Amino acid sequence: MKHITRPFTRCTLLIVAVLILFSCENSGDPREKTRRALGEPDDIIQNDYASFKSELWVYARSDINRVYEFSQSSTGCGGSGEWYLNRQYYADYHFGYTLYDPPPVITHTPVEKAPPGVPLTIEAQVTLNKKAKTDKVVKRVNIQYCDRADTLTTFIVMSITDEEAHIYTGEIPGEDVTENGLEYYLEATSDGSHWSRLPKAGFYVVEALADTLSAVSKANHTDTTRLFTDDAALPEPDTYSGRTSPVSP
Repeated sequence: MKHITRPFTRCTLLIVAVLILFSCENSGDPREKTRRALGEPDDIIQNDYASFKSELWVYARSDINRVYEFSQSSTGCGGSGEWYLNRQYYADYHFGYTLYDPPPVITHTPVEKAPPGVPLTIEAQVTLNKKAKTDKVVKRVNIQYCDRADTLTTFIVMSITDEEAHIYTGEIPGEDVTENGLEYYLEATSDGSHWSRLPKAGFYVVEALADTLSAVSKANHTDTTRLFTDDAALPEPDTYSGRTSPVSP
């Protein structure tokens, strides 16, 4: 019996092209691009079957309402196993998520430099999202910050200082503003569970003012001559250590 080979149709070629696109294309990690554009997801569902991996990033918000399915290509497509966006769903219709109103909108001009040892005032405008479907109030606004030489963050609750203009203010203590500089971001919520963040990823960086560093160092250095008002009262140097002996009672 004679075997008949059918030529590829346009539909077949299209299917092959789509499979190649989703399995082997490397255009950067789309998960990080999504995080930068939309912020942190409400939920990440991970699936791992043998060599196949996927992640469902859930944004169950009334202004987004999406679940993004990211898959990882097999290592046979170049050996690196790139991530790609496979498909997307409605969070409420396909997965039954209850949609929540988007969190407040934060508007802020970053502080770029600050003198060490001086309390740093942070100011921001925080308003309810225009896409929110229910009437709410801004429940809380925080500053999350840390020394640039550390990774442990500390938070300060900001207070409203101008209700008409929706201005919130917080003060980072001077003892936390060091010569290393600091990093910070702002967050706000209207329901206590879902937060907006500015910047959406990373931190704002505050550098120490260079012209204040020497002054701060001098201020932190104790001048022993200030302990005595009479030169004659200064103790004799200790012959053993070469250092100034303590004052006798």
